[in-house]
Amino acid sequence: MRKGLAAPWQRQLTAALAFALLWYLLWSAAAIAGVDHYASLWYPPAALTLAFALTLSIGNIGVILLGALLGAVFTSFLPTLRAGDAPWPLAMGLGVGVTMAHVVPYLAGTWVVARGLGAWWRPGAVRGAFAWLVAIPTMAVAAAVLGVSALVAGGRLASDQVFPLVLFWAVGDALAALTLAPFLALLLARPLAWWLGCGVNPVSRKLSLRPLLAPSFLALLTAGLLAVSWPWFGGELVDTPGVLMTVMAAAAVAVLLIGLTQPPGAVVAAIAIVATATVALGPLLQGPEQQAEVKLLLVVLVLVGQLGGMIRELNRRATHDPLTGLANRRRLIEVTRRRYRQRHPFALVLIDLDHFKQINDRFGHHAGDRVLRAVAERLLARAPKGSLVARMGGEEFALVLTGDATQAAAVADDLRRSLHGVEMAFEGVVVPVRASFGVASGGPETSSQQLLQRADEALYAAKRGGRDRVVVCPAVLPPRLAVIEGKSAQAAGGSAPPAAGRLSG
Repeated sequence: MRKGLAAPWQRQLTAALAFALLWYLLWSAAAIAGVDHYASLWYPPAALTLAFALTLSIGNIGVILLGALLGAVFTSFLPTLRAGDAPWPLAMGLGVGVTMAHVVPYLAGTWVVARGLGAWWRPGAVRGAFAWLVAIPTMAVAAAVLGVSALVAGGRLASDQVFPLVLFWAVGDALAALTLAPFLALLLARPLAWWLGCGVNPVSRKLSLRPLLAPSFLALLTAGLLAVSWPWFGGELVDTPGVLMTVMAAAAVAVLLIGLTQPPGAVVAAIAIVATATVALGPLLQGPEQQAEVKLLLVVLVLVGQLGGMIRELNRRATHDPLTGLANRRRLIEVTRRRYRQRHPFALVLIDLDHFKQINDRFGHHAGDRVLRAVAERLLARAPKGSLVARMGGEEFALVLTGDATQAAAVADDLRRSLHGVEMAFEGVVVPVRASFGVASGGPETSSQQLLQRADEALYAAKRGGRDRVVVCPAVLPPRLAVIEGKSAQAAGGSAPPAAGRLSG
């Protein structure tokens, strides 16, 4: 749960009805792998509760509480009345008690982890992954203990049945929450944001479903589904020694590859879909040993999916700038070295913002950060397809693109002119954004360090020549620098090229 405004009560009521309907549908689906009325091998309503808790703010907590109570009418109160096991006041009290025992631990646990520890849910997030892998089983155990206590208090459970039911309840809740809750949160975030209008976790809204249509994701997902369904071909389980372990390994490898290669939304979708397919084969399971193997498979899917996501996230952090999201210097060097090995013509453009220090000194570093992000967005939008945009550090950016120096100079001049449209207002003062560009072309005979040096020489020649211009350094040494300045590349014709050299400022 997170702080936020509350939506109008009419919209909250409608969302609560939708929650209750989803609760009932998922509760019915739990019967596929059911152990008894209160415990299941895999209990999807727990995932739904956690997904809503992850998605909504405290201001909209009434959606979850009312929706869960309405769901309890269909899943606990009415079945008890039809069975004639208890008068309606006791049946209602029992339904409310069990429902609150289920909901409250997830609401409290989500608030403690997200607010108290500062670790919000996001697939692949290193800090959040460890927090949630511990927090979700803890919430499930708390819900199981409170729920079983309510059953004992209502006279519905004998004391000798307490421990087995707590175990089944906690495991079923935890497995469903771990495998399904992130995906449900991803699916629900945008509809809830559209309907409620406020109080929805922005992390969930930023995740996209578009990667689920990528051919690479669909191929790996198909491999995972085939792996988990192969032992059940023919309508009965193939129970030869080692078969299920092989299946677990194959499915885990498919999910791990998705975690390593696909964005976060695809990772949580893969875990949820493969886990659902696994549990859907529950009626074919024979005995507690096979149930235990399926539970182990679900745990392995979650762990390897998170592991793949964390490895991908760590690699992204090592190769990308945290402020702008662009590639960093390390990534730029890797790309230039690969371009050399491929022996394709390419060029490097170094970009340095003019008078950036004055913005930081006058308006503060937060203003400078805004300018850097705005410039990064403009460069990404205008850069040619297939090129790499990077932030080298401070106010310096870089662009690696296919082509020779002449083509790169034309691209650089287009970027220079496009930055004229980036104007930032601070304290009522409009600050124009200008930049100097240095261009150098690469070839088989030059190293990445030499290429950077040539582009750096061209950049500082542009600074010395008056800024807001493009200077080209050909691959032939010693460099003869050509200048492109003003509003058009043709304006440089006939002007004497300035000498190269490292300048300050």
